[in-house]
Amino acid sequence: MMTIENVRRANELLGSIEKNQRLIGAYREAAEVIVGTGRTGPYNIDHMITLPSAEIGDHVIAALERRVTEMRAELQQLGVE
Repeated sequence: MMTIENVRRANELLGSIEKNQRLIGAYREAAEVIVGTGRTGPYNIDHMITLPSAEIGDHVIAALERRVTEMRAELQQLGVE
């Protein structure tokens, strides 16, 4: 039986999966990726670098795909197929 907390969590996970899938598509099509340090305040352009997607895109995609896999596993634990 799904509790209200589980329904909320499942909804949250589904939204995150959708967002990550859109990002995967965007990174697959990107020519460049902008990389920066953590957000501890306003964006500081001095802490950013633009890299060719061929250099870093596959790593970002792999990380996003791992997240999607983990979220899908959590959905299954919640009883959502």
